[in-house]
Amino acid sequence: MTARAAMISRALLALICGALGACASFDAQWQAAGSAAPGAGVTRWEGRWESAAHKVRSGAPDGGRLRAVLTRTPAAPGHPLRADFRAHWKSFATSYTLTLTPVPGSRTDFRGTHELPAIFGGTYRYTARIQGDHCTARYDSSYDRGTFNLRRVAPGKESPPTHSRH
Repeated sequence: MTARAAMISRALLALICGALGACASFDAQWQAAGSAAPGAGVTRWEGRWESAAHKVRSGAPDGGRLRAVLTRTPAAPGHPLRADFRAHWKSFATSYTLTLTPVPGSRTDFRGTHELPAIFGGTYRYTARIQGDHCTARYDSSYDRGTFNLRRVAPGKESPPTHSRH
């Protein structure tokens, strides 16, 4: 095995191991957010992500299921949002967290970044708009670019755990 192949194998193994723990952690956050008191600044969102750079055989955008727990820090408008995501692609799923900072002068627009290893695109940049029960976002990196389209999940509404549907 070449040194490069060994490095890639180790990176994939680390991602798989990390994803297993991240799945349980995200599911716990999802459940807790579903029973959070109104006004606590914690909301759940479900929808899809779509790549503008990668297509499936039919020519449609590649993408998958996406869930998010958004937490205001502190729980008041105009403050940053902690965004915990669970994204699915084919039979893979990953969880990640980023901070969405309000765009100056706007109550609905946010932006943030998330670092991944260079092999997976490096820095991902996000712009998001939250209006009522709808959230749209755009992302861009050296590897991919695309959109998120999410709807707020009503408090107390249950849906299948993130690992049971891809």
